[in-house]
Amino acid sequence: MKTSNSLIKRISLPAFLILTPLISLAIPLFVSLPPEIPPLMIAVIPAVLAIFLTALTAGGRGVRALLKKPFEWRVGFKWYVVALGLALGLRLTMSVLALLLGWIPAIQIRMWSLPEFLLIGTFILIGGITEELGWRGYALPKMRTRRSALFSALFLGVIWGVLHLSLTFPRQMNAGAHWLPTILQIIGLSVVLTWLYVRVPRRAESLRLLE
Repeated sequence: MKTSNSLIKRISLPAFLILTPLISLAIPLFVSLPPEIPPLMIAVIPAVLAIFLTALTAGGRGVRALLKKPFEWRVGFKWYVVALGLALGLRLTMSVLALLLGWIPAIQIRMWSLPEFLLIGTFILIGGITEELGWRGYALPKMRTRRSALFSALFLGVIWGVLHLSLTFPRQMNAGAHWLPTILQIIGLSVVLTWLYVRVPRRAESLRLLE
């Protein structure tokens, strides 16, 4: 029994890194889905797999520790402003790059009304917290036990970016968009979020439970 549990712990991270993009891309590739569903899947599937694998390796106590992770960030307000600015800068940079290389005809900027801003902002916040449960809550701490923060950010960013390619499939919200700006933007965002994450003091117990 101990051998079996040890094996599950060893393969849990590879399983997460393989199954997350596999499931997230396979479903919209082979099943016709409305454009609202793939973005939801991108947020939910990593979280569900993280909870499932944590339950297998660390039980209920580990799951409770995992669920707390998205709310443990304790950095100064200015760093959130800096992170938001960097994220918006990345989006603008990728849009300019795509425009210069002829991948998009123009940069479209849409001003939201207040109700739209509140509604979309709420969905982005909830989706972001759910998504972070898998990437920075589950996968990043495991990777950082073996690799540097930068390597972990770049590696996870590539896989995270591949997930977002489902949004460029036919009839989806970014149908026809070039794949490279999407992946580069997500890799950059992964570096920004990892930088924020490593500034957060973590309790040794929480890390140990998820190893």
